[in-house]
Amino acid sequence: HAIKILFLPTPALFLASLIAYLVSQYTDILIFQFLKGLFQDRFVGLRSFLSTALSAFIDSTLFSFLAWIVFASSPLPLPTVIKTYILGTYGIRLCLALTNAPLVYFARYFLKREPYAHLS
Repeated sequence: HAIKILFLPTPALFLASLIAYLVSQYTDILIFQFLKGLFQDRFVGLRSFLSTALSAFIDSTLFSFLAWIVFASSPLPLPTVIKTYILGTYGIRLCLALTNAPLVYFARYFLKREPYAHLS
């Protein structure tokens, strides 16, 4: 009986995760491409941060709403889902997105360099 209780929410969490992932990744690509056209291939770090920040919010919101309210056998109250799951996970993901821009600039710098130029 305990095993059944433990694994019962797995299909619901998997489905919520899959839906949120597909929607947020597609949105991330659309936002990044829109910003690329808007900024004429400049500000790649800003574009990366903005698209990641917006798609992470969509992912956190959609997953939390589906997993803890729509597909849950015992739905949680909406204020709890918003405060704990949506804003809580989004805050963490936003902090991680802030590290993305410096990494993008760092990678672009080293990819533009000629390999082994420092040896000549």
